[in-house]
Amino acid sequence: AAQKVAVWCDTSAAMRYTADPARPDKLQQALILTTALALALERGGEGVFALGSDAHSRRGARQVFQHFAAAQPVEDFGVFPPVPSKVGAVVGASDFLGDAADVLPAVQNAIGAARHGVLFQVVDPTEVVFPFSGRVVFKTMQGNNRFEARKADALQAEYAERFAERTDTLRAMAGKAGWGFRRVLTDEPLMPALVWAHGWLSGEVGR
Repeated sequence: AAQKVAVWCDTSAAMRYTADPARPDKLQQALILTTALALALERGGEGVFALGSDAHSRRGARQVFQHFAAAQPVEDFGVFPPVPSKVGAVVGASDFLGDAADVLPAVQNAIGAARHGVLFQVVDPTEVVFPFSGRVVFKTMQGNNRFEARKADALQAEYAERFAERTDTLRAMAGKAGWGFRRVLTDEPLMPALVWAHGWLSGEVGR
């Protein structure tokens, strides 16, 4: 039976980040993932709509793309918006790297609102390996916060631990509820992630 699928693409300032101008930023890849998946689900008979303040008027894969492509960044990091009742499945794409006190409860609420769903954690490769050394000034994409590290390489171990903890927490939250979770790097092909997500939501991949 056809179901309603809610789609969210994080359009916050952090998603505009790329460490290499020759590489797509996180938002570009997240838009492709969510739009392509919405289109595939729509062609399979599912009803898709965009999550957000005007979600009820943004139905259909084309509207989903237009809604998120036109969005302007308001916050440094994105937070999963509320999911309305009677939704069959949810698709979410974000880096999920904002404050844990904001990000994780919102993800849990989304997971609790639908029986099925998939989460894409879209990140730049540098956010995984932290290849910085020496004096480095880190700042958010909107410049609201900055941090100067005199020996950035000394932070690598702690950063790696905290990044892994966030990813593991998200994966565990999704897994406990029967949702799918997949980390996607911006320098890798998107097709494997799309095939996996479509298979997961259609029941072709074991949950």
